[in-house]
This record gives sequence, structure tokens and C-alpha cells, in this order.
Amino acid sequence: MKIAYITDSTIVLPDALVQHPDIHIVPLYVVKGDQPYKDGIEVDAKTVYEWIDAGERVSTSQPAIGDFVTLYEKLKEEYDMGIAIHLSSDLSGTYSASVQGAEIAEFKLLAFDSRAGIYTMGLMFAELIERVERGDALEDVGAYMK
Repeated sequence: MKIAYITDSTIVLPDALVQHPDIHIVPLYVVKGDQPYKDGIEVDAKTVYEWIDAGERVSTSQPAIGDFVTLYEKLKEEYDMGIAIHLSSDLSGTYSASVQGAEIAEFKLLAFDSRAGIYTMGLMFAELIERVERGDALEDVGAYMK
């Protein structure tokens, strides 16, 4: 079974996973004034800090459900399913948008709300991938992650 691993751009990936071919990162949006920019694609952290230092109004926004639908439609062509971990639902609606996007795209997804922030989420993601790739049953991985 070929599995895609999905997360969002708030994650800090451990170095060992940066080049993993099956990881797909959905960007959140950084909003300057009324203009949204895709995090890590259209704007980097250095630029965001420069805006903040210059007194610009900067905020963030979760990915749209449509962003996930587009990704999951594409992933269906190559993968049997996906496993996702996202920024805590206490901080963002990203997890919910991911789950809804998978339902709309009819993409089989095992999704986890990290209930954590960026660094901890990265460690959880690494553990999840390690367990799946060593052959742990998905039910066991799911029980461990919850």
C-alpha cells in the first residue's frame, strides 16, 4: 500500500524527513494587510519578520478546504491513502479543513489533530512515519497517535 504523508507549513520537520518523497505540505496563508501569501512558497519567514518590524499588519489564515481537495485529488492518482497530522485544532481550523477536503475528494485519509505546536508536531510526524514504514498496523499507529 502506497501512503502519502500530509502536514501543513507550520511544522518544523526533522532534518531526516526534509527530502522524504512522500511528504506533502499544505501551506497556511500569511496575510499582510488584505493580501494573502502562501507560507513557504510566496513568502518566507525572514520577509514576514521584516514586515512585522516595519509595523505592517500581519496575520495568518488556515488553508482553504479547496487547497486540500486539490491536493487529495492529485494524490489519489499515485497513493492508496494518506496519513495527515496538523497544527492543533485549538489554534487553527487546518485539521478540520484537511478532513473535509479528503471527504470531498473521496480520498482515504487517516488524520490526526496534533494538539501541539510546530516543533512537537514535527516530532510526532517523524514518529508516525517511522511506525508506518517499519510495518506497524495502521490501527496500532492510530491508537498510539491518539
